[in-house]
Amino acid sequence: MVVMVLKKMTEFRKVFPPWMAYLFWVFIAGMILSTGFRVFLLLLHYDLVETAPPSVIALSFYHGFSFDLRVCSGLILPPYLVWMFFWMTNLNVPKLPRITTWYFIAMSFFIIGFSMADFPYFDYYGSRLSNDILTWSDKPGLMVEILFADLAFIPTIVIGFLIGFLYWYFLFRLEKSCFSDHPVRVSFKTRLSLFLLTFCGMFLGLRGNYDLTEKPMITAQAFFSDFTFVNQLTLNAIFNLLDSYNVYEVNYTTDEIAIQKAQNYLNIKPGQYNSPIARKVEPDSIPSPKNVVLILMESMTAYKVGSYGITKGLTPFFDSLSAQSLFFPNTFSTGIHTRNGIYATMTGYPTLRGNRPMMSSLGNGKPYIGLPNTLKENGYSTVFFCTGKKDFDNMGGFLIFNGMEKVYSKADYPESEVFNKWGVTDYFMFNWALPVIRDLHDKNKPFFATFLTISAHEKTDLARPPGFEPKADNLVDQRFELADWSLKDFFDKASKEPWFKNTLFVLVADHGYKVNQLYDLPLGYHHVPLLFYSPDYVKPQKLTNLAGQTDIFPTTMGILNLPYINNSMGIDLRKETRPFMFFSSPTNTGCLSDSLYLILGGSGKDFLFHYQVNEQKNRIDDYPELVRQMKDYTLSMFQTTQFVVKNRLNGSVEELKP
Repeated sequence: MVVMVLKKMTEFRKVFPPWMAYLFWVFIAGMILSTGFRVFLLLLHYDLVETAPPSVIALSFYHGFSFDLRVCSGLILPPYLVWMFFWMTNLNVPKLPRITTWYFIAMSFFIIGFSMADFPYFDYYGSRLSNDILTWSDKPGLMVEILFADLAFIPTIVIGFLIGFLYWYFLFRLEKSCFSDHPVRVSFKTRLSLFLLTFCGMFLGLRGNYDLTEKPMITAQAFFSDFTFVNQLTLNAIFNLLDSYNVYEVNYTTDEIAIQKAQNYLNIKPGQYNSPIARKVEPDSIPSPKNVVLILMESMTAYKVGSYGITKGLTPFFDSLSAQSLFFPNTFSTGIHTRNGIYATMTGYPTLRGNRPMMSSLGNGKPYIGLPNTLKENGYSTVFFCTGKKDFDNMGGFLIFNGMEKVYSKADYPESEVFNKWGVTDYFMFNWALPVIRDLHDKNKPFFATFLTISAHEKTDLARPPGFEPKADNLVDQRFELADWSLKDFFDKASKEPWFKNTLFVLVADHGYKVNQLYDLPLGYHHVPLLFYSPDYVKPQKLTNLAGQTDIFPTTMGILNLPYINNSMGIDLRKETRPFMFFSSPTNTGCLSDSLYLILGGSGKDFLFHYQVNEQKNRIDDYPELVRQMKDYTLSMFQTTQFVVKNRLNGSVEELKP
């Protein structure tokens, strides 16, 4: 293959200068690699296109060619401009060929690396590569540990290095072949003609199309069919990664109109406080300052829980508990990461698309009047337990800043009990925490204790605490069995504690899991269980209204019958309802009605599906008025969130003077 290319290159350079022939073949190699990556993704997930006509799959490659053009043209643009300058001015830089080769080697390290990372990323999230892959770039040691701890990543890493070495070999051979002869001098007129010709080619390549009346090729144009995976296949991983760095801001309407709409949706009387969403809530009965134990269950998607009709029997304890609780089966997480679940549950605010709220200055300007601070103001002790490092996603710093008096983490546990990269097991964390909670109870004041579990985390080793015997056939399901078993063990032991009967337990997932990846924004990552359990206080009931993690703060305060200021986007689910529920990922925004699922794509293309029957046909044109209402609700709520947080109005509020 290399010999054939070099022979063709020899003929090519009779017309064009050596450096131009060199860049041309680098460009061709890039286009071949890009197509190869697309073919590989198709082969890995061919089951997702079984219903798609071959003509539609062929169109994805046709449209994908345009995205590859933009990436490959952008890759060769810098050396093209440098070479063209020296060539037009008749300047000779002897080392420029080798410098150019090293430039392409350096760029290929990132391009091939990220292109190979796109495969496991898609397998996990159901979407193409975005800057979300660099979530933990501030902790490179953790990234490397996660990468090499999972054997499933090893083939991808090996293939990536093999492709890289072959490409580097090709570059050195190409350099030697192209620049072995002295360049033939040509007239300025010929140089000018070649400059105009190649510049036009570069210009069109950077656009990705030749129709100058249209915009350059953008992500929205990849979403040309009703087949989700076919549309995703069209994209180029590097293009999508770079495109994801566009700063997302909600500018659906003016801030004033968005706030007015949000106030109407939340039944807020405007002008009461300096925050436009703040409202005072008075209890309708005698306050009940019960203890609160909140358990954020790692990855506990509804698609693995028996309470949703799943017959695998993975969660028998949770299923029995939900029957004795105030259970909200139609609950959805605000995002796809643990940070989103912690943030929304503690503050009552959704995560803005692409934002890292516990690390971003946008979310850390002022302490929230959320669950920890509000309970703390009501005389509660506040503690948080996690299995691993508390500095993960600035979790510890954020929680302490927002009302948690103590965050217990890996550093507090015996080194001998550290199980893997995520710290200790749920079993150990729960048992270690019981004496701590007992001490809080002995202080004769209520406490708020939060647990963040780990058992069901993707790619986590399966712990085998004493008494646990997995029954499922595969490792993934065994993790969910372990998570449920660990909950049961904790409740069995907690039920013997003096504080148990005077405690409200709140169980919710931090986010879901990679199940049912039919859509660009998979519902398996967002559909999560939520229950409130207090055997002597909360009446068992199943409420099917739409709910979100943002509603945990006001609903908990409502159950406790404590007066508070609700300066959040959440509602008390026992007394209020939502017409829709909204959430986001790093690249998309979602909104649900009781039967329809609207995806507002970061690409600019929107989709509407009958999600209850797993339909994949885009119905966006069939329900224009409903789409308008869903979009209006979702974007007004997000824009109001953006306004409140950006203007530091999320904290303690001041009553406005008349």
